Amino acid sequence: MKIIITGPAAAFDSGGTEITSPERLRQLDGVRYDDDVCSNYLDTPPLDEIGIIGGSLQIAFKPEPGGLRVVTEYHAPRALKPRELAALVEETRAQWSDGLGEGAFDAYADETGIRIDLFPTEPRGEVTAEQVDDGVKVPRKRYSPLLKAAEAGDTAKIAKLLARGEPVNCRDRYGFTPLHLAIQGRHTEAALLLIERGADVNAAGDEATPPLSLAAMRELVEVARALLDRGAEVDARDDRGATPLMWAANRGAIETARLLLDRGADPNAQDTMEGDAGSTPLMYLSPRYPELGRLLLARGADPQVRNGRELSAPEYHRDQLQANMEMRPGYMTPERVAEFEALIRLLEGR
Repeated sequence: MKIIITGPAAAFDSGGTEITSPERLRQLDGVRYDDDVCSNYLDTPPLDEIGIIGGSLQIAFKPEPGGLRVVTEYHAPRALKPRELAALVEETRAQWSDGLGEGAFDAYADETGIRIDLFPTEPRGEVTAEQVDDGVKVPRKRYSPLLKAAEAGDTAKIAKLLARGEPVNCRDRYGFTPLHLAIQGRHTEAALLLIERGADVNAAGDEATPPLSLAAMRELVEVARALLDRGAEVDARDDRGATPLMWAANRGAIETARLLLDRGADPNAQDTMEGDAGSTPLMYLSPRYPELGRLLLARGADPQVRNGRELSAPEYHRDQLQANMEMRPGYMTPERVAEFEALIRLLEGR
């Protein structure tokens, strides 16, 4: 089932003047952006489990007043119900105005000097939605009910679904397993049950963060211990190259940090985040948690390790202090400034 959603668009020249000439607008017909698609962001009910695909952005010219339109086409395994179609229209409008549409045609503007504005604020035509049975078969994606049970922390339902044969390591559209979802929701008992029943303690990929890093972020020391007991990698890396110890330091999870260090976590590991690589756990450390800083130092963290910008840990936090003072003066109360200064003194050994 093809679903076609169209809405108003406008074009402006390099001087910011709107282009109204039909001859010039006609030249934009067929301009397309498909490096990313709107269906990648349909992650809320009632659209999240239908299996809608597609959703690129294309410009079309119609010989009528204000004739420039944006067209987004999807395919779905079935016709959408009225409530679902209305939700898809709203999600698509949001992508035009505040999502993909914000930068989709920047490269085109750089090349031609013409800026395309999707869904301009000034009313100039309605949004329309049409469903057409074009004969294209879209496979129905089945998302295991175990995912929702884990997200809700419903241990009784988790146990029932596992007994019924639901795979413990099924994944949602973003690559998250039930274990990820249980830990994200701080559902300790649900996470422990899933670990006991064979959940992959090192599951990662796509946008999925290693479970141990999630446990550190959520300060779930009991879950972290169970993960390590089942073979979780103590220095597992997420998509920015950060380790669980870095996240424990950032969130002030001192007991989790102590556990990780006891199990062999590297206190001088460095992340690989593009554009700002090389940060250590001491650099991830929030100034609010000096006790955790003392723990890291006592366990071998070296404040003189330098990141990709050649900053040591005290220099890094001094740089952060200065940046916050300049960019967030209202946030930087005397108490917060004092926390930064105390941490810098600690890292400098003063």
